[in-house]
Amino acid sequence: MSDQDLAELEERVRASEFQRWAGLELAGLTEGSATFSFTALPHHRNLVGGLHGGLLAILADTATGVAMHSAIWPERTHVTVQLDLHFVAKPESDRIVATGKAVRAGRSIGYAEAEITDDAGTLVATASATFAISERTPE
Repeated sequence: MSDQDLAELEERVRASEFQRWAGLELAGLTEGSATFSFTALPHHRNLVGGLHGGLLAILADTATGVAMHSAIWPERTHVTVQLDLHFVAKPESDRIVATGKAVRAGRSIGYAEAEITDDAGTLVATASATFAISERTPE
């Protein structure tokens, strides 16, 4: 991936309305790796006051997906076909960080992993994702 391709992908990620709506901030992007952060607000809490696990799933899917995207961009694209999320500990702070890494980007299948921590360094969750990879059609 060229620097220009990476810059174009970063621009697309930063312009994503979904990620803006979800409150996700791109904190780092390199070929095969993506880091996102998120600040939990009161409306992100579940009925017992903890961070809703669905938000961690959004964070995990985004971090692994963008990491995979950065490994195959711009010639190919992907869709998530499976996301596994394992909750490890309750966050100790409201600032959550997820780093996704593309482990393997094959011709038609990709696999990525992510670690989700709070800003105190507590491991909150781990994730793995499988992707269907296909040729990208020009826009």
